[in-house]
Amino acid sequence: MPAQSIVFDPEGGPISVEIRCGHAQDGSYILTLWGHNKVLQRFEGNFLDPHDDTHQFSGKASSHAGQLVQCRVEVAITPPITLYAVIVTFWQDGMNCGSLTASGDAGTLNTVGINLFARLEPLE
Repeated sequence: MPAQSIVFDPEGGPISVEIRCGHAQDGSYILTLWGHNKVLQRFEGNFLDPHDDTHQFSGKASSHAGQLVQCRVEVAITPPITLYAVIVTFWQDGMNCGSLTASGDAGTLNTVGINLFARLEPLE
C-alpha cells in the first residue's frame, strides 16, 4: 500500500497523531515515525482509554519533512459486531492535516491486521 501524503506547516507547532478504532472494537497498535531507514519514535497503545491514543512527535515540525509514519493495528473483533474501522488523524495547531482510514466487515475472522502509511510533506 503506497503512503498517503499528509501536508503540514513546517513553521507550525508540533505534529500529533490520534488513533481511533470504530464500531466498539478492541485492539492494539504500534505507531512508528521513520527517518532514513531507522526508527525515530515509536508509540504503542490500545483503545481502552481515548486520552492515551494521541501522540506528539518531538522536535520542530520542519524536521519531519519527508518522514514516513507507519501505523500497525490489530483489531480484535467482538461479535456479534463484525464491522471495524481504524482512523489515524494528523493534527497541527488544532487543525486536521489529514487522515488515514481502513474499514470493512471481518466476517468470521477473530482479528484483522491493518498497516497504514503516511508521508509527511511540508506545505510549500
